[in-house]
Amino acid sequence: QQDDQQDGEHKSKAEDRAAELWPFLSPADTYMSCLPKVVGPCWPFRPKLGEEADAMVAEALVESGDMLDLALLAQASPEYFDAVEILPEQLSASSPAVLAAFVAAASLHQPSSLQRRAAEELMQRRTLRARHAAVLVTALRSSAADSPNALPVVPVLRVAARVFGSKQSGVLSLEDTVRVLEGLAHVRSRPLNVEADELVGSTLASLSSQLSGSRLAQIVVCAVPGLRKEERRGLAIRLLAALWDLPEVVGAPSVSAWLASIQRTRWPRSFPVDVNEESVAAAACLLARCGIFKEGSADFLLARALSRNAAAKSKEPDGDPPLSPIAGSLWLCALAQAGADLDALPRPDCMELLLGCAGALADSDPRDSESTTGAARAAWALHALGKAQEQEDLVKRLLLRVAAAGPESLPAHAWALLREVLALNFNEGTAAEGTSA
Repeated sequence: QQDDQQDGEHKSKAEDRAAELWPFLSPADTYMSCLPKVVGPCWPFRPKLGEEADAMVAEALVESGDMLDLALLAQASPEYFDAVEILPEQLSASSPAVLAAFVAAASLHQPSSLQRRAAEELMQRRTLRARHAAVLVTALRSSAADSPNALPVVPVLRVAARVFGSKQSGVLSLEDTVRVLEGLAHVRSRPLNVEADELVGSTLASLSSQLSGSRLAQIVVCAVPGLRKEERRGLAIRLLAALWDLPEVVGAPSVSAWLASIQRTRWPRSFPVDVNEESVAAAACLLARCGIFKEGSADFLLARALSRNAAAKSKEPDGDPPLSPIAGSLWLCALAQAGADLDALPRPDCMELLLGCAGALADSDPRDSESTTGAARAAWALHALGKAQEQEDLVKRLLLRVAAAGPESLPAHAWALLREVLALNFNEGTAAEGTSA
């Protein structure tokens, strides 16, 4: 009782102090400043959050009733909201900006029922800004198809196509533009869904005015304000990686003209944490497809990827190397599309390393759709590089791995690669018959 009385007196004094010194604080900030054991006496300016305070912080904000502050804290620390229950009437009374903040916060952490409920509520609003639709499309990347909290792809894309096609919805920032393209590319990488694939094209058509070559060029030449230099280069890599799965954008006249004009690009030796080896390799695939593998310095990107992999293996010989099997298949694809000279690769062990990645894909779990696509990609690359006969056993294992997954797990990109493999096999067989005759 004495402790409760002291806490009550301290809370009263804190409320008076907050009202006198900080009249501009929100109700939630005032409430949090009254919990010195949880967040410290200087909230929100110098908060002291301990691990035991995670749930208490979120519950305190829910109790305060300030949904905007709760959404902002959700974006800063999404892990606070694993065990917090927000009532449906609270979401229905929230503005689109608050709902979008909840959806974005869950995207940074992991899919949750809160994200799905906030997304469903947001999609029901008739007046949305382009930023709100961008948050929905971006959330598709973190929403696993087999998760019970997965966002519905088709309804999200329908809303996005409608909002982006409205002139009153506003213009996306360059960063949001890249996030939307990444979300659409992620949909393309999933097992083929004809309706979703068509809606991706419709969404890109609605965004066409914001996807001009001159606008996208600002990202690659690091003209994005508010970002550090390495973050700008990372954003450029993410853009190129997303465009590799979106030929509608690359085929636009202004974009194709811009890509063709790219000269020797200076990439950094390392990238931010949001750029992984798969993104770097996918960007190289786009540069190779556009015929600018060397002009876009993709050979430098390959050399740096091999160096990072060698450095990681020397530090932790038993650890997983940063160059994953998926990244290895993408580099094989990039070299095949560029018609690279295999005798002039950056490192002598480059081809051996990439073949090891292909072997890992051949032995991967058939239930992993991403590895299935990687196996189809590696099989195509070995044919295109003229290594099919030399690596005949590996190619057979890769094709058996794809067959084991079943046709329902293949995205459109994998189907296209397999058709080319069949065509190459037919041409090689016809040539062999003609030679023997």
